[in-house]
Amino acid sequence: MEVRINITKGFEKDLGKLTSQEQSAIKKKLNYLIELIRSGNSTSSHLYRLHKIHLIEKLESSLYIFKVNKDIRIILTSENDPLFDEHLLTLLKVVRHKDLEKSFKSVSESIYQSLIHKGENNG
Repeated sequence: MEVRINITKGFEKDLGKLTSQEQSAIKKKLNYLIELIRSGNSTSSHLYRLHKIHLIEKLESSLYIFKVNKDIRIILTSENDPLFDEHLLTLLKVVRHKDLEKSFKSVSESIYQSLIHKGENNG
């Protein structure tokens, strides 16, 4: 399976704030994740959802957390496209574990702002 990677400006900015050792650790872990996907192995023990995001129309969120080490997490989307036999990873943010909750909430609200089910009765 082909793996495509999109890197956001936010991810690049976050990466630039890290030490070269931290950047190297991120690259190594991402390469491992990509190899898992390419070989058709499960990523479920490496990617997790911080919270269930309730979207409208029974859509399912593709937003995940990827643990690099005890302190660093990557917020990303992971989407499989069986039609083109490819997998798309979009790297959104690199955060410290202590900032994960706040960053995840901010990212999920920004990318799903029009799709989040707010519990309102529309009719």
